[in-house]
Amino acid sequence: MKPRTSTSLFLVLWVTLSSATMTYAVLAFWVVLNPDGLGVVEALTMLLFAVLMLWVALGFWTATFGFVRELAMLFRSKAQRRPIGQTHHAGPLPKTAVVMPIYNESPAEVFAGVRAMVEQLQMTAQARHFDFFILSDTTDPDIWLREEAFWATTRAALSGEVGLYYRHRTDNTYRKSGNIRDFCERWGSQYRYMVVLDADSLLEGPTLVEMVRRMELDPQIALVQAPPAPVNRLSFFARMQQFSARVYGQVFNSGFALWVQDDGNYWGHNAIIRIEPFMDHCGLPKLPGVPPLGGEILSHDFVEAAMLREAGWKVVLDHDLQGSYEQCPTNLIDFAKRDQRWCQGNLQHTRLAAAYGVHIISRLHLTMGVMSYASSLLWAMFLVLAVLLGIGVGQSAPGAFPLFGLERYLPITYTPGAVWLFILTMAMLMIPKAYGYIIALTQPRVLRTLGGPGRLLVSVLLETLVSVIVAPIFMAFHSTFVVGTLLGHSTHWGTQRRSETVLHFRDALSAHAMHTIVGFCALILVDQLAPQLMLWLSPVLFGLIFSVPISILLSSATVGRKLRQWGLLLIPEEYQPPDILLRQRRHAAHHYRAVQDAPHAFTRMVVDPALNRLHATMLREQHAPGGQTKLSPEMHRLRKIALAGGPAHLTQKERKLLISDAATIEWLHREAWIDWPVGLLDRVASTAHKQSALGPLTPPAPEVMTGTS
Repeated sequence: MKPRTSTSLFLVLWVTLSSATMTYAVLAFWVVLNPDGLGVVEALTMLLFAVLMLWVALGFWTATFGFVRELAMLFRSKAQRRPIGQTHHAGPLPKTAVVMPIYNESPAEVFAGVRAMVEQLQMTAQARHFDFFILSDTTDPDIWLREEAFWATTRAALSGEVGLYYRHRTDNTYRKSGNIRDFCERWGSQYRYMVVLDADSLLEGPTLVEMVRRMELDPQIALVQAPPAPVNRLSFFARMQQFSARVYGQVFNSGFALWVQDDGNYWGHNAIIRIEPFMDHCGLPKLPGVPPLGGEILSHDFVEAAMLREAGWKVVLDHDLQGSYEQCPTNLIDFAKRDQRWCQGNLQHTRLAAAYGVHIISRLHLTMGVMSYASSLLWAMFLVLAVLLGIGVGQSAPGAFPLFGLERYLPITYTPGAVWLFILTMAMLMIPKAYGYIIALTQPRVLRTLGGPGRLLVSVLLETLVSVIVAPIFMAFHSTFVVGTLLGHSTHWGTQRRSETVLHFRDALSAHAMHTIVGFCALILVDQLAPQLMLWLSPVLFGLIFSVPISILLSSATVGRKLRQWGLLLIPEEYQPPDILLRQRRHAAHHYRAVQDAPHAFTRMVVDPALNRLHATMLREQHAPGGQTKLSPEMHRLRKIALAGGPAHLTQKERKLLISDAATIEWLHREAWIDWPVGLLDRVASTAHKQSALGPLTPPAPEVMTGTS
């Protein structure tokens, strides 16, 4: 296919309006600064202001496009709309793989979600066209063993209409992107499409079917991205994210889809991909140099979308797709840890955005990804320069406005132009929230699930207030991440903590101590050098100084539940949970009870004949057997320790080494039934009998995933 060079009219309009807004704001700012002439500090301040105002304007006009588009939808007839599940596509669906890469995730949660999706698919009469692949890169041996046990149990509990396969990869080369590439190389030729999920992703059965139908309608589409809605969280912070995505995200997604048209982006999950062009064009190169800006490309999704567009394929954001869900971090610290990984990955894109031959729309997407983190550092620099400009300027006259000494903090000498610029900036940040509120008012059914007009308004005001308070904390986090990455500090790409986590004072203090110190120091400096700026900077200083208690408060699930009882920060999925969420919660609760009652994963695998045979068979199927190898002294030693003392006497690394050898785990199984106490054997066997559909003593031959499905 030839590269597409057409430019959307909406893209031109979006860039024009954003640039015009930025130009107007910069001219107004120049008038504010010009009376005394422009020095170096003033010029740098204006440059930063221009970049930041363009960034704000781009977001504002995206939301405005979406708002107008959503309002226009209200005047369309039902026949003109495209409801979920009503795409007209004749003929049978092609075979589609649903792939879920996992890395040290909770097997209970993973397989609860998989089972819920499969059960929903079975209700659509299209289940036979889908296969599910759980692609494990897990390094924790105990989680690895639990994954296998849950896979076997889940597979046995489901009918054979949907294929459910599991593969554990011992070599985690290229992380998630390498995991997906390994799947494509081994099994991709057997499928036309693959739906890529994260470990916390959920897609309703009708949504999966609809995504395939939309791909079938246009053979030039390589990727359709379904916007995921965050759900299932209770903490104050998480419920704010869920509320924001549900109420404001609709207008942003609609506006974004309007100006990008067929040159959309890929968010790494909850998307369907045409496998052939993906395999042909999305091989990721290694960037020259060393990490963090060189080496493996971490944020692969934006780059893969750019490669597909460059090859002439369409990448589409279908903002109207519903039934797509994910989960979000439950506190500020976990959210920041995830952002730190994404920040390093996105900053790598600076090199790609400047590379020769990259299409202009791809440069734009990559640059916007960089700015989502770099803008925080630019805001911090802008505030510092503003304080420098304010030193000694605009002090109140002695005796004016006697307010018990507080008159020195009043910005009474600010010009109308400065006030107008502040109003303009705040309006562009806040009006999109009003757009979301207005759109909700036009949808009576949705409005009821959001608490009604009154409670929804209070929720919007509460979310806005807390967002203003939290913004400087994120500014500090992101600024630190950007500077650290530029200085060569590479972050560890670890497991994302997805569970509800109570944030303790020690953890909050460790994460926010520097923010508090910087806030206090800034307070003293502003008070001494530019007190007339105190009122303007008070939200920033307040957020930094009180970051520890703010972070603890936002992590509280108790506060989140109380807000839900009051009808605040509600989302439709809380008011009337969809079937897939109810199924996922029910299966997860059952799985967690099973885990609590079960023996140690290593002990159970050694004792339980079904799991022992399953694990050994999968090892042999997934790794080509070599010749007979002599038992090493180290393996002999570990065998004896495991048999004599059990998993408590082994390190995690030693347990992983043992369970990676099929002959060793079979030997341990035989010897354990001879040497271990009868009571322990009976308890493990009894637990296995209750929890596993395979049965503990006479297991059927397990069907493991091999090179063919």
